[in-house]
Amino acid sequence: MFFYRAIHHIPFALYTTDIDMAVQVAYPKKFLEADLEKVLQEIGAISDFSSDGLQRFIIPEFRIEFIAQNKGSRTKETSIVPVPEWNINAQQLPFIRMLLDFTETMTIDDFYVRIPVPEAFFVHKLIIANRRRDSSKKAKDLDQCRTLSGILGDEKLQQVIKSEKFGPRTKKLIQRSCESIDFLFHRLGI
Repeated sequence: MFFYRAIHHIPFALYTTDIDMAVQVAYPKKFLEADLEKVLQEIGAISDFSSDGLQRFIIPEFRIEFIAQNKGSRTKETSIVPVPEWNINAQQLPFIRMLLDFTETMTIDDFYVRIPVPEAFFVHKLIIANRRRDSSKKAKDLDQCRTLSGILGDEKLQQVIKSEKFGPRTKKLIQRSCESIDFLFHRLGI
């Protein structure tokens, strides 16, 4: 949301200390070797492992986690996978692919940052909001959707939707989220 606020000039005041980095390895390992744990530790991050084995990096203002598309089932079960070419691990979650397939790049200082287009982030949040057990996280997801709803393009929304095969349960979650934020479900083309 920080980036969307900067790019699209949307008002959004919520603050988060979590940074989720989606991992998508598309090249042979020999071309992409980098010790991200070492790089992050050199800038002051402390490596920490959760009880389920997920590696997190703690910097005073932020907590960095790596996420990846789960393979196969779209159940709520998650697993941790090693990413040895980067010396990290990632939590496999459903519906991450759309965040990686529909992106835009922006430059900050001397760095290129690839972020999901607002339409992909919006659809992702519509889905996960009603899968949340924590009501405050659900409310935050829906607030982000509500904020983004004014800058979305219907054609791009429908491209994102068509890129996935949603089952009846997921479609109901999306519809419920749309109703919660007064977003017209038919705009998604489902």
